[in-house]
Amino acid sequence: MDEPALVTRYSMVAGVIAAIGLSLVYLALFYLGATSQGIAAGAENGVQILTTYVQHTFGTPGSLLLAVVITLACLTTAVGLTTACGEFFSGLLPVSYRTVVIVFALFSLLVANQGLTQLISVSVPVLVGLYPLAIVLVALSLLDRFWLSSSRVFVPVMAITLIFGVADGLAAAGLSGWVPELFTQLPFADQSMGWLLPVLVMLLLAIAADRMLGRPALER
Repeated sequence: MDEPALVTRYSMVAGVIAAIGLSLVYLALFYLGATSQGIAAGAENGVQILTTYVQHTFGTPGSLLLAVVITLACLTTAVGLTTACGEFFSGLLPVSYRTVVIVFALFSLLVANQGLTQLISVSVPVLVGLYPLAIVLVALSLLDRFWLSSSRVFVPVMAITLIFGVADGLAAAGLSGWVPELFTQLPFADQSMGWLLPVLVMLLLAIAADRMLGRPALER
């Protein structure tokens, strides 16, 4: 299948199927979390809620099946990420593919055994800081054809996103004392989305400046 139209069509179909499947899975997890208060009252994270709920509802066979399903699901993801990292870094650095894979596997083994609660406490601030950058970058890239000069829009908008994303990440890490008071008073700051309004304002200003300055001389 080499035709671009067919590739696009089947990619969209696969994407829709995956989105529907994931939506059903997460809706089921939402339901479990909302109805598990009497079953897993002392649970510290979602995994404890899920395992306790399954053990309570289906007993030992259900727990064994859950273990198999989670193992297979995580194994495919781990293998895919490890091989992808191995191919990328072995081509980027003067290190063999085998060495890169072994290093990543051992590092992943070490990190995974720190416990889910500890991993969440470390990863959430990082993700809160990175998600705004990823979201804004993807959005600007999809709208790239509307800008006369991409750099006039990308640079200021991404700079503002970085500043406020870092502030949200620090707040999520419990370092609110390092965040200026103004940042905490922004709309949606309590939901770690204080970056949204400043980014939208900067986007409008960047678009206005882009239109006023016109197309760069080198592109005329």
